[in-house]
Amino acid sequence: MAKMSVKKKKDPFKTSFKEKLAKLGDLKSLGALANTFFGDYVDKNPKNFESLKADLNKSGMSLLSRTYFSELIFIPLAVYALFLIFFTVLFFIPGPPLVFKAILIALGPFTMAIVTFSLLYLYPSMRVRSRSLSIEMNLPFALNHMSAVTGSGIPPAALFELLTNFEEYGELSREANQILKRVKIFGEDLITSMKNVAKKTPSDEFKEILYGIISTLESGGSLKKFLQERGKTALFNYKIRRKKYIQTLSVYASVYTAVLVAAPLFMIAILALLNLMGGSVLGVEIKSILNAGIYVVIPLINAMFILFLVWMQKEM
Repeated sequence: MAKMSVKKKKDPFKTSFKEKLAKLGDLKSLGALANTFFGDYVDKNPKNFESLKADLNKSGMSLLSRTYFSELIFIPLAVYALFLIFFTVLFFIPGPPLVFKAILIALGPFTMAIVTFSLLYLYPSMRVRSRSLSIEMNLPFALNHMSAVTGSGIPPAALFELLTNFEEYGELSREANQILKRVKIFGEDLITSMKNVAKKTPSDEFKEILYGIISTLESGGSLKKFLQERGKTALFNYKIRRKKYIQTLSVYASVYTAVLVAAPLFMIAILALLNLMGGSVLGVEIKSILNAGIYVVIPLINAMFILFLVWMQKEM
């Protein structure tokens, strides 16, 4: 009796490598490309991305978690490959010592890939922090605005619609818009909508405000009084944070003077003297090091310090 061949069923969620390559011509975005190669891995290993998923949900990014996790793997690998090619080409260019080239080609691509992965991994948490600070910065003024309008007798839902009309409220306006969308598009009642938004909002302070509004509405308390009290508290906290920020700026000014003004001048003076005497460091001329410090290192450090100040300013 002839043996009957049993055809193995194909897993509908698994794509062969040949099929992935065949799809490359139809892909029009980086996310689709990353999903093609690493989407299956993300689906099969969700525990590897649990620590990042919470921040991604609160970041407000209009991107599926599967797509972002695939990009988290794909982009660093692509960066590694590109820099490996780049440093390999540099290897055959005469000039720097052979040892320096070997170190560069061995560590350069790996370092750039690690930096890229770190930035992508930290970006959602940075977005969460930025959104949280934006909400808490505008919350005192929004609460005072809402409490003033509440006395006219408008319904609670109109308060959030009021916030969406002012772009000056930043991410707070976006959170209010999410509440309205759930009410108007998904058909949720206002209480349920606020509860759902409170679960995903990046600001703990705004979460407390939402739950306070919910409790006030359900108990039949005075919404105007609640908003006035929380507005005063939020404004007091804002003034305290602002005062601390100004004090911190004075410390940064002293650090800038010592590290980015006095120290570079001292190093330039030393390198200029060494350049007059001649010589080199690891085969690199002193003059080249001096030029790199003046035209690359010092401007780069100053630019990084400015970016740091801008980042710190967002806290207020």
